[in-house]
Amino acid sequence: MRVSKLTQIAKLITILMLSVAILACSPQKKENVKRIQVAYWGSYQEVQIIGSVISKWQKKHPEIVVELQHTPGVSNYTDKLLTRVAGGASPDVAFAEVKIFVDFQSENLFMNLNPFIKNDPEFSLDDYFPSVVDRFTRDGKVYGIPRDTAPFACVY
Repeated sequence: MRVSKLTQIAKLITILMLSVAILACSPQKKENVKRIQVAYWGSYQEVQIIGSVISKWQKKHPEIVVELQHTPGVSNYTDKLLTRVAGGASPDVAFAEVKIFVDFQSENLFMNLNPFIKNDPEFSLDDYFPSVVDRFTRDGKVYGIPRDTAPFACVY
């Protein structure tokens, strides 16, 4: 199964919608809009794509403000994310490659997404490679949704 960049971006929006559901369960400042922070890394092109997708999504959901927090480079990102967690300033949504996930999940820093997945008729784990979803699943509970898949090795 090959997933196009547009499909991946649509799935990112779904992740954000799941995050909004999570956010609704957490304490908020008293104001008319809800704010969620999304921490991520990626190339210039990814920043442009994600920014465009979020901008369109926010037009449909003006009651939610998504604050995109980009960090260049995954090693810088990991250090910054660890600092934020240690300081009690974790983002609401964080992009996490497998190693980050394993480290953070071992500290119980991610929320079980199963109730949100179950209650979202537009979302299906069948749209993802099962082996990749399994990397973000512990004891039958999904804690992360893959945004993309990278090769682990190239064989010639």
